[in-house]
Amino acid sequence: MDIKRFVRRWGLFSLGMMIALTCTTVFAKKTSSNVFHIESDVPFSMSVPTDVVHQEMSETIAKAAPEKKITTTSTHKDQKINRDRNNSKIDNKSNVELLARAVYSEARGEEFQGQVAVASVIINRTESGKFPRSIRGVIFQKNAFTAVSDGQFWLKPDAEAYQAAKLALNGSDPTDGALYYYNPKTATSKWMTNKAEKSSTKRIGNHVFMK
Repeated sequence: MDIKRFVRRWGLFSLGMMIALTCTTVFAKKTSSNVFHIESDVPFSMSVPTDVVHQEMSETIAKAAPEKKITTTSTHKDQKINRDRNNSKIDNKSNVELLARAVYSEARGEEFQGQVAVASVIINRTESGKFPRSIRGVIFQKNAFTAVSDGQFWLKPDAEAYQAAKLALNGSDPTDGALYYYNPKTATSKWMTNKAEKSSTKRIGNHVFMK
């Protein structure tokens, strides 16, 4: 091969390669510039705020997650008064003692049914919703019983008073649900007298009982 012809061919080839590389570089720079320009021109309003994204994610998770039901129990709410006297009061020695003292101090000397009647009034009050809910609370309510006010309540009860207290706690109520009683011969309360005149009454021994 002619040396001059060989040099000429390779020279043309090298020149062509240089031109091609130059064009490729220029095109790449222009494309990169255009891409950058396009991205920088994206309106700001098209971007999504972070808090919106978080809110949408939270809502999606909440819908997907199983709903947990919370149940609460209460030992006091909606508790109804148990009017069956055959309950814990019977086994409570303190209640028996308190009730026997009230019976003895308020009704000693009365016939046995009259003593049971006095005990029944105290129990009826605990179940009425108008008085304290406990036997102790009813007995020591201010000015509720004369025997508490004058100290006779602290006298030691006899066996009959204990028997009357236990019988009333077991459900015996000769008063038919009375909440009040008084002795017309010794009573000084006008309020009690007026109430008796307006109420249905039942007399047992020396006491008059009424609701």
